[in-house]
Amino acid sequence: MPAPMSEEERQRISGNSALKRAESGFRRAPLPRSSTTPGAIVSAMEITQPGSSAKLLAAKDGDTKKSKRSKKKAKKDKKKEGEAEEQKDGETETEQPKPKMEVTVKHLEKRFDDQGHRYLTEPGSEPPKKATEDKWANYILCEITHFNWEQKVCQRSLQVKSKHLKAVLRKVIGDQYPGVSFRTVAIKLSFPLNSLYHYLEELKAELEVMKKASAADTEKKEETNGGANEKPKNPEEEKLSKEDAEEAIAHLEYLVNYLEIEFDEVIKDVANLLPQGLISYEILWTIFKPGRAIYARSHHDQQRCLQFERGDYINGNEPHYSLDVKYVDYDGKYFGMTQTTVPILPFEGTMKITSLAAFPLEYHPKKDAVSKFLIERGRRFEGLKGYHYMEYTGVGLGETIRCGRAQYSIKGRVMCDKATYNRINPDRGIMIVPLPGQAPQSEDGENLFMKNNCELPTTKPLTDEQCLLASFLISGFALSEKKWVDFYIDNLSPIQWNENAFDQLVLPPSQKSLVRALVESHVRDLDGFDDIIKGKGKGFISILHGPPGVGKTLTAESVAEHTRRPLYAVSSGELGVNPKDLEDNLSRILDVATQWKAVLLLDEADVFLETRSLHDLTRNSLVSIFLRLLEYYQGILFLTSNRVTTFDEAFQSRIHVALKYNKLDRDARMQVWKNFMNFDDLKGGKELLESVIDRELNGRQIKNCVRTARSLAESEGKKVDLSHLMVVLDIQQRFENDFGGLITGAVTNGISDTSNGKM
Repeated sequence: MPAPMSEEERQRISGNSALKRAESGFRRAPLPRSSTTPGAIVSAMEITQPGSSAKLLAAKDGDTKKSKRSKKKAKKDKKKEGEAEEQKDGETETEQPKPKMEVTVKHLEKRFDDQGHRYLTEPGSEPPKKATEDKWANYILCEITHFNWEQKVCQRSLQVKSKHLKAVLRKVIGDQYPGVSFRTVAIKLSFPLNSLYHYLEELKAELEVMKKASAADTEKKEETNGGANEKPKNPEEEKLSKEDAEEAIAHLEYLVNYLEIEFDEVIKDVANLLPQGLISYEILWTIFKPGRAIYARSHHDQQRCLQFERGDYINGNEPHYSLDVKYVDYDGKYFGMTQTTVPILPFEGTMKITSLAAFPLEYHPKKDAVSKFLIERGRRFEGLKGYHYMEYTGVGLGETIRCGRAQYSIKGRVMCDKATYNRINPDRGIMIVPLPGQAPQSEDGENLFMKNNCELPTTKPLTDEQCLLASFLISGFALSEKKWVDFYIDNLSPIQWNENAFDQLVLPPSQKSLVRALVESHVRDLDGFDDIIKGKGKGFISILHGPPGVGKTLTAESVAEHTRRPLYAVSSGELGVNPKDLEDNLSRILDVATQWKAVLLLDEADVFLETRSLHDLTRNSLVSIFLRLLEYYQGILFLTSNRVTTFDEAFQSRIHVALKYNKLDRDARMQVWKNFMNFDDLKGGKELLESVIDRELNGRQIKNCVRTARSLAESEGKKVDLSHLMVVLDIQQRFENDFGGLITGAVTNGISDTSNGKM
């Protein structure tokens, strides 16, 4: 049975039950929410009074509106207070005067700390703990001494802080000094201050201009203030403008004095030597100012003019003062500036400026005459654009060798052609920067030729200044020496054409007329006839066959003279003896001959024209390559041979005309003798001619005989007569007899050896 419950326990339980019943019988009404303030709960006490709900909502709505207005007003007041404070602060800043710059130079040091970081500080000061702003921006100049890792001085530099000095340097020098720009925000210069020395006189002149302008402004101001009708200007602006002008003058004056102290010894030496036309090696740099015209003499005493860029003292095994210069050259398409160097070797004491390897043109005693000559030569250089057929007598500069360039003695006709020279010899090409107006450019100055690989014609002529700087060399090909060389322009001259060359050709009239007609027709291209395949078989190919010395080569020379075209004579040895060399060399020769519209003469071409066989594959390759390349050649080609009977039959269809040359008869020999000698001017000329005309000589032998007789007569100081000719003819006759005996003996020995099975 459960234990009886005490009285206290019963009362406690009954009290809890009554509380539960009371709570279960009470229903709480839902609490209303404010319509203006979501989530605001109204207390139950306020709801118990009649009509209190509407009053409460109205009161709450009014309080909310008042609260919003007060907040907006507070924000506006706060904003006004902030603007007022900012305006007040701004007025305070403008009212504070800017500190004036210290018109002096501040000496600083740039070192490395223990961690390898560079820092800038005053001499004797500790490294700064952290990076700070420029504490020395208030000085117009800062001279900095740079130290390396070993705490040794390695460099000095100068920083320009003054805005007035920056403006003056920008105006006076700008970008005229190579390697230094005075248009940058920060101007830093390395010692020695050569750029400022070279423009010291200009800076002094600018200082005088500024002083005069300041004085003139002061006078104008006084006159303006004295006038009754003048409107008064803002006194603050006038005061600031005047202060800026005075400050700029003070800054520039200090810079000029600073430079005069820095270059004190140099200025004294220059003042002592230059009036005497002398210079020392140590101050050689003072007379070479960037942009000046430099006069120099090149190899073989060629005069030239160059534009100086910069100079440096070069130490080492071959010390010298190196001049970096520019001049105008031609790359086959455009005229432009290219660079080179001119060395000046060290010398003791002083030297005449005009004795230097190069010196400013203004020191030349005949400056005007030299300038006129160089400008005229520059015009001739400009006229050599493209390709030109000319005469040349002198030295030609060939490929580069150990001690300079190979030199060739050239006398004869040459072809000036820079474009083909660069194409055949790419290792000798030059790089140029096209002159303004030479290469097509866009609005922003970009070279459209380099961008789009296009070529546009240009007609803008060179100026006199550009002609003054023009090169004294033009590249081309020496036709007799078969060399690609550079020619001296002064040694070039126009060709003196032989108008009677074709008339002096000893040929039957019918053959001469045929050759003339075919050549002239090809030159004019009257019929415009072409093959089924375009560009094929449009050339004029002629074979000249016969014994030596009867006029085969002279025919090609006469045709070239008659058409006023270059004669490009090629021997079989220049083409090579293996198929690859033949194709490369012959392709290049045909390409060049086509470019120049030259008359091509292939002398003694028998080896490439002989009949192909089944056993000699190399010869077959040579003949096949020769046939294929000639098929597409569009120029004039003469082939000479003494063995026409050995030709491959494929050549017969490719030859337009074949001319046979026989031995010279008596009339032909008479014509040849008259071509080389004027017998009418000689005493007993007719008898002399009759005495030599019966000698059976070919044209080449007659020419050699006349040349030798003239040399013999000149050595005796006489005119050519019969005695001189007879001496030469007798010597020649004895040689022919001996030569004939040698040939006869060789043939006899050959037959004997053959009979013995040894041949």
